Amino acid sequence: KEITSHGVDCLITETTYGRRAAPIAYEDVSKVFIHFIDLLITHGYKVFIPSFAIGRSQEIALLLNETHSVLIDGLAAKISRIYENVAGIKVFNGNTRYNDSFDDNKEDNFDVNDIIIASSGMLSQNSTSYNYVKSFLESDRKIAIIKTGYISSESYGNELLNAWRGRNNRLFDISLSAHADFNEIYSLIEALNPHNIVCIHGDGLKDCLALQEAPAEDAPTADTGKVSGMRSSLDAIRRRREMKK
Repeated sequence: KEITSHGVDCLITETTYGRRAAPIAYEDVSKVFIHFIDLLITHGYKVFIPSFAIGRSQEIALLLNETHSVLIDGLAAKISRIYENVAGIKVFNGNTRYNDSFDDNKEDNFDVNDIIIASSGMLSQNSTSYNYVKSFLESDRKIAIIKTGYISSESYGNELLNAWRGRNNRLFDISLSAHADFNEIYSLIEALNPHNIVCIHGDGLKDCLALQEAPAEDAPTADTGKVSGMRSSLDAIRRRREMKK
């Protein structure tokens, strides 16, 4: 209310998934994620999760560390320590540890941990997570890898995962994306009613503008009523822009 009472001149928003409506709510995806982890560990698997260092790694650790032992490694461990130092509190419970060694045998870290979370999330070449997966390729241990975010099809990380998958190893893709979908972007615009919008990291909102030239039913991934509402909001924004010229 305090923001909107003064008016919003410019909204800068990411629009990565601006043409999609999330098929399943984040809370439900989290339950599926935890369920798969529980099943894998019950069947004797160790679980490795490549993860973005800021935000995602800490989120995953907090989802899992109530019932499982979790090791955080790589830049994700450094960032987690920064969070704790800045906040002046301990973020995680006793089931979560940081790996402080850079020269260890990566696979051996599973000896006392059910789950390892390591950056980079995209398995960038020579990153901590990349080196973990490389070591797993020569291992006889029962290990499952869960991919929770985007990895480019042309990246070293994807090539490495293809090698992992090609040996009939366990690889799961359970998206815990933090990107806003169409409905969330719509709700934000409706609530703030900005005079101008700047789109970054995707063409989602520009695609929504293009919807003005197409029937609402042509956007099957979004709620049609909200598509219509988005058109009205964007029409109003365009009119204000014209009046300023």
